[in-house]
Amino acid sequence: AGILIFPGKRTSTLEHRFGEKIWYGGGPDGDCIEWMGARRGGYGTIWAGSKNVAAHRWAYSAMRGEIQDGLQIDHLCRNRSCVNPEHMELVTPKENTLRGNGVSANHARKEYCCRGHRLFGENLSTYSKGGRDCLACKRQRQMRYYWERKPADRKPIEAPKE
Repeated sequence: AGILIFPGKRTSTLEHRFGEKIWYGGGPDGDCIEWMGARRGGYGTIWAGSKNVAAHRWAYSAMRGEIQDGLQIDHLCRNRSCVNPEHMELVTPKENTLRGNGVSANHARKEYCCRGHRLFGENLSTYSKGGRDCLACKRQRQMRYYWERKPADRKPIEAPKE
């Protein structure tokens, strides 16, 4: 592991410690700068004065400038332990989630419901908190609910005649 020295900046003890904990050539394509120090949830951490900070956030701030409030770093290489600022982009939390492979992102990319109905246009219902529902399936659920709880002496609902 070499020492990472940022151009035009004086090397501090934090920069020296950071440089001792990286390895060039990591990741699936071999162009990541891999964090070899302590990790939490796959992300590197480093002690910076009075607290632990995420190593990738520190690297981004040192090389590219401050991270604005409300933005997150998205690892374009999908390697959580990568601290290469060239592999990072500032995005909103929503964009970061949708770019990933988690449950939320996978559901957001779906074009068809589990029964094969298209999730588009008049067949799509959206909720204020961001959820989606297939209206064809919702109508089927409502009818099943109705028929399961309908009193025996009640006549079935007839469709209106044209």
